Amino acid sequence: LAASVLTSMQESKCALDPLHLKSIVSSKDVQDICLPENVGTLLVDVLSLPEGKILVDSRRIVAGFHEILSLIEPSSQVSVACSMIECASHLEVPLPNNFWVSLIGNYPRELQSSDISKLMHRIWVSYHENWREHMKVIGDELIRRGKGVVLPPLLYRGSSSELSNVDVEEIKAHLAMECVHTHDHKKALELIEDLIEAEKSSSKLKEGSVSTQWLNDVLENCASQMKVSAAVGILKLMEKHGSNSLADEDTYDSVLRAHVRSGNLSGAVSFLEEMKLAGYPPKRNAFVQVLRGCTTSGDFGLACDVVHRMCSANSPPEERLITAMISRCSNAQDVTLAFKLVDDLLISGASLTIQSFNALINACVSAGQVQRGLEVFSKLETHRLLPDVVTYNALIRGCGRLLDLDRALSYFKEMQASGIQPDKVTYGSLIDACGRCGSLEKAKYFLMHMIECNLTPDDIIYRNLLHASSKNGDLTMVLDTFALMKQAKMQISNSMYRMTYLSFLRNGYSNQSLELEEVLHRNGIRFAAGDDSEMLSEAVRKGY
Repeated sequence: LAASVLTSMQESKCALDPLHLKSIVSSKDVQDICLPENVGTLLVDVLSLPEGKILVDSRRIVAGFHEILSLIEPSSQVSVACSMIECASHLEVPLPNNFWVSLIGNYPRELQSSDISKLMHRIWVSYHENWREHMKVIGDELIRRGKGVVLPPLLYRGSSSELSNVDVEEIKAHLAMECVHTHDHKKALELIEDLIEAEKSSSKLKEGSVSTQWLNDVLENCASQMKVSAAVGILKLMEKHGSNSLADEDTYDSVLRAHVRSGNLSGAVSFLEEMKLAGYPPKRNAFVQVLRGCTTSGDFGLACDVVHRMCSANSPPEERLITAMISRCSNAQDVTLAFKLVDDLLISGASLTIQSFNALINACVSAGQVQRGLEVFSKLETHRLLPDVVTYNALIRGCGRLLDLDRALSYFKEMQASGIQPDKVTYGSLIDACGRCGSLEKAKYFLMHMIECNLTPDDIIYRNLLHASSKNGDLTMVLDTFALMKQAKMQISNSMYRMTYLSFLRNGYSNQSLELEEVLHRNGIRFAAGDDSEMLSEAVRKGY
């Protein structure tokens, strides 16, 4: 009936408008009927006269396709669009940009790979000469609406011989973007494999169109964007194809970087072995980037594994890397691994300086294994190494942890006798050791001696002395310390006053806390209303 009406309109020389078709498909009588997926073919029949001539107003019909498309059930839109593309091609009428915009804009969900494949195949078949123009419109609209990046035209096996080198360059650019910017790389990897096989079978493609260099560039982009699965997938394709495999040393380095940058360090360590088996044994730089990743992440066990592999390859790491590793040890288990690491390095013939042993002693102190640190010090002479200021600072700090003030003072005298000048850290460690052992007068002595040596105490040193004084209930020392801080023009924050006040309370010196509060109030220093110190002070006054 519609065909009859349209034919009559044409014979009567009536203008044929897209809105006529829209009114037909949207009429109340047929609004619940879904258009068939071959609607485009039916439209061709409607628009063609019996003798096969095309209606003169067919361009206006095609121009209105985007309006008709909005009436189609969402689940059928892609299929109907493909049919309309075929129809427009048959009518030799180019589809307007608003058709593509309408398709992408009205689609209720992100276009799936299967949807895109249908569209691309139909565009490829119907508009082989200018498919790039249509694909650009679709791609721009997808990106603008945040619906993803459009894949290039599918390279179906059997039709790949039709590709030209220009096509391949266009497709390669799309694929490089697709591998980096999508989460599901399966389709992109399939297309890369199609490209590789197309080069083999096509007489139009010059040799090397799909080169190792291009694939390595894509791999490097995957590595920089931490796309491990895409990088590994491309590597497998490169290993699969080519007489001697397309993969080379740069390929494996890029995949290794992808593992490290994504934080897949166990995978990176395993991949070191894969590189070796593939005939590309890791070089020093490959080991170092994995080692740095393990050190930064705090995985000391994996870092030691990497160092062991480097030693086995007769390429031990630089000492600064070893020092950085050991310095990050934070528990007894790590310290045990650090000792084994140092032993392995010495066995391998590595030459370690005092810096590595200083890091080991400091790690022992930080992990609460001071005695092991002292044992390391006692063996320095065996390795023909002389201690420096960092060594003695670590020893004094460790003795303070053991509450062995006499030994800390003996190390201080020993370093002076050796001609080693104490630094700010030395005095800070001594003051802390004295405070921990309750020897506040000696702590004050070293503070004054430090100032006489033109070394300025920092906030931490004063805090440690205040804490030790309040812990031992010595209000006089606390007030003297505050006076020294004011004399040094240091800013004393309310938090420092509160810390000292609360330390008195927590250690059972409520009277000293009240006296401190009164002294501070007389000097115009008051705690903010509602803070912990006022609440605790009130509790003390009430006898709680």
